[in-house]
Amino acid sequence: MFKEKNVYLFDGGFGTYYSQKYEESSNRCEVINLKNPQKVIDIHVEYINAGVDAIKTNTFGAFFENFGNDYEKIIKTGYNLALKAREISRRNVDIFADLGPVTGDEVVNQIEEYKKVVDVFLEEGATNFLFETLGDSSAVIEIAKYIRQRKKAATIVVSFGVMPDGYSPDGFFVKDLLEEVLNDVNIDAIGLNCISSAIHLNNLLLRLVNTYKFDITQKAFLFMPNAGYPVVRGYRTFFEGNIDFFEKQIEYALGLGVSIVGGCCGTTPKYIKKIKDGINNFKKNTDTDQNLDGKERKCLDENVNHNAELNLNKINEIKSEIKELLFSDDNIKADSIETNNNKLKTISDNISKTGKIFAVELDSPKNDDTSTFMKNAKKLQEAGVDKITIADCPIARPRMDSSLLACKVKRELGLDVIPHMTCRDRNINATKALLLGLSAEKIRNVLVITGDPIPSAQRDEVKSVYQFNSRKLARYINSLNQELLNGKINIYGALNVNAVNFNVELDRALQKMEEGVCGFLTQPILTHRGFDNLKIATEKLKGALILGGIIPVVSERNARFMQSEINGIDVDDEIIERYVGKTKEEARVIAVELSVEIASKIKDYVDGYYLMTPFNRTDIIIDVIKRIKEL
Repeated sequence: MFKEKNVYLFDGGFGTYYSQKYEESSNRCEVINLKNPQKVIDIHVEYINAGVDAIKTNTFGAFFENFGNDYEKIIKTGYNLALKAREISRRNVDIFADLGPVTGDEVVNQIEEYKKVVDVFLEEGATNFLFETLGDSSAVIEIAKYIRQRKKAATIVVSFGVMPDGYSPDGFFVKDLLEEVLNDVNIDAIGLNCISSAIHLNNLLLRLVNTYKFDITQKAFLFMPNAGYPVVRGYRTFFEGNIDFFEKQIEYALGLGVSIVGGCCGTTPKYIKKIKDGINNFKKNTDTDQNLDGKERKCLDENVNHNAELNLNKINEIKSEIKELLFSDDNIKADSIETNNNKLKTISDNISKTGKIFAVELDSPKNDDTSTFMKNAKKLQEAGVDKITIADCPIARPRMDSSLLACKVKRELGLDVIPHMTCRDRNINATKALLLGLSAEKIRNVLVITGDPIPSAQRDEVKSVYQFNSRKLARYINSLNQELLNGKINIYGALNVNAVNFNVELDRALQKMEEGVCGFLTQPILTHRGFDNLKIATEKLKGALILGGIIPVVSERNARFMQSEINGIDVDDEIIERYVGKTKEEARVIAVELSVEIASKIKDYVDGYYLMTPFNRTDIIIDVIKRIKEL
């Protein structure tokens, strides 16, 4: 299909053009297939008359999760409306079943959702499939194989949506996404669409070609950018790009080796007609330009005042650079690095004489007064603590930002810090901005966690984000380490040794290690099950640092509260019994003794201790540390 034409032209953005044309919201525009099918036909016909080679069905988000049982009717109607538009226009354009990204954390669930939609399309006779604006390649690789098995002659196009910095909303880098599908025999064409403007996508193409030596011509490559960036007026979204500028950017992409073009959000039939005219001119220029061949292409964009001679030789072998993960910061040297299955384990040389790392968690203030926090941090530093960890608004209650406070501790005390970073409150933009700041402030460690959900009573007023889970966030930080950050950030994860189904927890931990996590901080170990699971973790998670969780229990009430109310923490009844009827002073003695007992019990299975300070009582933690060092 694509080899028959030098340049293959798709249509533009359906939803945004529908909103502009009919002054209606484009949200859930797929339902228009059922409510007003003539409007859908009319838009398809306009694009066909603009000179396209293919149109996309109005089914981008037509999944069960969005429309319930109506998804099947929406797909069938949408496909047949495209057929009707082709019949009316009397032009034999290709029709692509259009599918956007499926939400959900588990790839297996995404695949099943795609299969439902693909099956409906296949029943209607669809042979061409476009998976567009994807942020991840995992599910589409499997679904492409599924389609190929059912329809050998199918044409399958996979296109990713990335931001100007090259990262998808799921945290994958553009080079990695494209390389994962480049050599897949079931995928006929790959490319980029949506999210970014034409000039920013062109900048990414240049970066791919010049920096990463990515061969755009190895497989048919699609380029369908947005018409600039949206603005909001009166609760409606508009795109106000310049058509002439957009068309020149398309020509520029063609000069880089792109062979499939079109438009995404904000592009209209006028844009497509302009592109069609530009393609004709581009072909004429190509035919008469003796300097152009498959290896050197002339860049045609008037707005970029340089020509690029592009070496598009195929990359036969990519050498992966192993980057050293340092537990310590700039002032701490790595004492030893042990490798196991290409994973790195580091232990800093300034740890205590016990050979163990001491990391202590302090709660950030509920107000803007940091004096008590800083005094406690200073006391812990003097007691020989190696790391301070700071929780990120635990149980979804706002406190002082853990990352900002970590920077203050680092600057004023020179103490190494591990701020916690949840996925609950930040999207990818806010996350990247924060990571850049942490790196600039020489914060070299973060603990990534999904984060406690917002209490149900507040959900109407306070919205969770959860664009990532902890595994995706780890992968994103790992990619930033490789592509952007000058100071590498070590990534740590949480490990719930109290989980009833610990095999599931272990599987997740192994996945986190694959995504770049170099160590784990466990939940407090206050049960026999927790201890047994810790031993299993030490055996299974080879190559990862493990800091065993210890929280001093300060009273019977405190123990019962943790046993009954705190997710991820369990307390054996025999421990609770030790506190029954005890005074505050007696309970304090038991808290220290019990914590030291736990430390002694787990010492052969951990690289260090993760001590959680109860109610800001650093005096207890200091006594525990002193006693542990005497073991």
